[in-house]
Amino acid sequence: MQSERYTIIEQLDLSFRVVDVILEGLSRIHIVAVRSVDDIAQAAKHTYMTDLTHLGLFRVGSRTRRVVLALNPDSATTVTAKITVPRVHQQEPIREGELDYLVFKGLWSFLSEYREWAAKKMKVTDADMVLANVSVSRVFLDGSQVLTPIGFKGKECTLQLVGTFVPRNILPLVERAHQFGRQVMVIERASAISALLGKSDIGLHIDRMSTQICAVHDTETKFVRRVMWGIDTMVKPVAHEFAVNMETARAIVERYLNSRVSKQMEQLLDTLTKKSRSDLQSVVRTATRRRSPRILVNVPGLVFNRALRGMKGVEHMDFVDIAKQRGFNVMMEENDLLLGGLQVAPDYLLLISSNLFSQHYELLNHMLQRRSRWLIPHM
Repeated sequence: MQSERYTIIEQLDLSFRVVDVILEGLSRIHIVAVRSVDDIAQAAKHTYMTDLTHLGLFRVGSRTRRVVLALNPDSATTVTAKITVPRVHQQEPIREGELDYLVFKGLWSFLSEYREWAAKKMKVTDADMVLANVSVSRVFLDGSQVLTPIGFKGKECTLQLVGTFVPRNILPLVERAHQFGRQVMVIERASAISALLGKSDIGLHIDRMSTQICAVHDTETKFVRRVMWGIDTMVKPVAHEFAVNMETARAIVERYLNSRVSKQMEQLLDTLTKKSRSDLQSVVRTATRRRSPRILVNVPGLVFNRALRGMKGVEHMDFVDIAKQRGFNVMMEENDLLLGGLQVAPDYLLLISSNLFSQHYELLNHMLQRRSRWLIPHM
């Protein structure tokens, strides 16, 4: 069984979460270590470099790790979009030379459409922003999905591209990652849930201090806006009332959400958290003006059950269940740290099970990387 080593660096609202993962074939995700660090420099410095041969999972000389940098909306913008390129010679089969040209046209159309928007979203100038990576995730010929357009006729070729833009000040982290990772994928962290969204769906990605909203619009999936409601919005009133630090207040709220407090305490905590729960419901209700949308929320299960359970069209995203539905057996070394009651949801399970480094379109991605090489500083 072939094993792959991953290091995932997630930028949270108040810290970075560094996760070391072993993907064993296509059936098992082994979470080796989970750590929290304070800043980007520490995230790059403290990735898990210990030799894992003692686990019996790697031989000397085995493949080096792959690295995923999952950054917040201010540090990265990931767009998934379908770009349609009309063919000139529609009655002739597509050959490799023409396919290379179609990829080139698709890349430029993608950059023209989304580069300026991404710069405005991250509040940087166009000159201060670069393309971190771009890949082909699906290909269509006259609306029908194909593995390769070569040898087929058609009027137009559609490429579904996934591209990530970052401000230049993020490049040191990306370049550092390339020093110890065979492959590096940079994405906007909230975009991890985009693969779960259908045509009319809305995704809410809830962190400690804020919520990122993303949605599918016609042929594109991208960030919509950021709302200042996070898990700690429910915790702060409790910390203030009892004059305790946030860690202690989180423990109190967790016991409350698990119904492990006295009746008197439950009534008090009901009152203290009522506004925050109401505010979360408002965030969900105002996430979209679409009729009858499905809204997927990745808030911790305890919060979902108390504040959102029963709301029409609102579903909880359980990333452990999603990974299992995709056929993975999830092994965890640090269960409490991974899935503790008010921990930020384990997005890394979604990232690993999403097959970010897919080789389905190897030729197309080779062409795309060659065409984009001069645009990506670290390639």
